[in-house]
Amino acid sequence: MTHCTHPLPPSLPSHVARQPHWSDQYKGRPWCEDQDCLWWFRLWSREHFGRECPDCFIDHARTVFSAARLLRDEPRVMDTFGYAPTQQPREGDAVSLTRGQAAHHIGMVVELGGRILILHALEHMGVVRSSMLDLRSMFWAITGYWRYVR
Repeated sequence: MTHCTHPLPPSLPSHVARQPHWSDQYKGRPWCEDQDCLWWFRLWSREHFGRECPDCFIDHARTVFSAARLLRDEPRVMDTFGYAPTQQPREGDAVSLTRGQAAHHIGMVVELGGRILILHALEHMGVVRSSMLDLRSMFWAITGYWRYVR
């Protein structure tokens, strides 16, 4: 198992014109086997929304297969996490994504400057905020938005 040893990036400087968003502090942080997309999602849920999400094992040697198997019955799994489907995404909602047919990636909706962006952690890029255009250019498709209901 790979452990993250990268230093954390500094917070935004105070002279930045727009109001800082809570997600700014995570941009550029590393993805690694013990800090994958689900780990980051659980952290953001707990630290910024006071929600505890259950942990589950993802076999990173077979990441797509393992995550796809976990999310095969996406509504049941998301219900276990305390989420229900929504058609109107808003800040803090979960978003499930795929590069194929089955969901195998999770992120969080953030609203920045009136725009919906997806905060997620990618294996070779770390934590990023992606627009819908960014997602399409990286061949990601959204399979669903999920609102916390518990």
